[in-house]
Amino acid sequence: MFDFNKTTRLGRGQQHVYLDGEQVSGVQSFDVNFSVAEQPIVHLGMSETNFLSNGPRVGSVRATAFMIGHDYFINLTGETGFNGYLIKDSQKIDDNFSFESGYLTNYSQRCAVGEIPQINAAFTVFGRIGNLSPLDSDQIDTDLDNILNQTSPTHELKHINAGSIEIDFSEEFDQDRITAYQFDIIPERQPHFVLGMEYPYRVTTKYPIQVNLSMSIELARFQPRNNYDYPCTPDTGNFNLKLKDFNNDQVIQEYNFEDMRLASQSYSASAGGPPVLELQYKCLLLNPGI
Repeated sequence: MFDFNKTTRLGRGQQHVYLDGEQVSGVQSFDVNFSVAEQPIVHLGMSETNFLSNGPRVGSVRATAFMIGHDYFINLTGETGFNGYLIKDSQKIDDNFSFESGYLTNYSQRCAVGEIPQINAAFTVFGRIGNLSPLDSDQIDTDLDNILNQTSPTHELKHINAGSIEIDFSEEFDQDRITAYQFDIIPERQPHFVLGMEYPYRVTTKYPIQVNLSMSIELARFQPRNNYDYPCTPDTGNFNLKLKDFNNDQVIQEYNFEDMRLASQSYSASAGGPPVLELQYKCLLLNPGI
């Protein structure tokens, strides 16, 4: 007889996401993937099938999270790799699905009227993926110890929505209504492999890093640009975004991008509403070490 009041399925309450030992709040999805890089060895006189590794053991991770108090991903756009852990029980850390040596390759944040800001992040993993233990490395030992003893920093949850967002881009938008934004940071990574090593001995970032920004604007006064203004008089500006606590107007996270250049625009008008302008800007981030 089945007992339908019991289940062996894992629920969302048993899925805790950590980055370098720090728990991430607001996660909506967390996908970790890898494929086995091998090929069969086919030769004359073969009597059995053998396989040989034919490439680096590279995996991928995609994460989606609401911004509810702290941006756990924006600092990962830098040079340093990190470890990630998906753990069912913080008091039983041996039961995990984790990865080491991940590098962020795409960061995207978007929000529209009536929504909570949402972050999408993609990583490339050059280390191990699967069940990791403290014996695997000193860093993993430290991370899992912090998780077990709950010594990592924690961040208070905040109420952030479209009504508590401040965007400062140009005075020309003062009378217009920005209804949605999205910006993407795309750090391109270069692993360096050498003979005799199964892991890359170094992972570098290819500069410059491209940043893309898109905005949807219901027009009241803003004048669309003329395509023949380019390249002599490009449309440029500095983008400042502040995410605030809806309850007390406290700034929770701030983003600044300078010298963003207009890349494209799309103007549409209909009998059903105000004219809408879709603007796409881009800028390049140079190597801060130069």
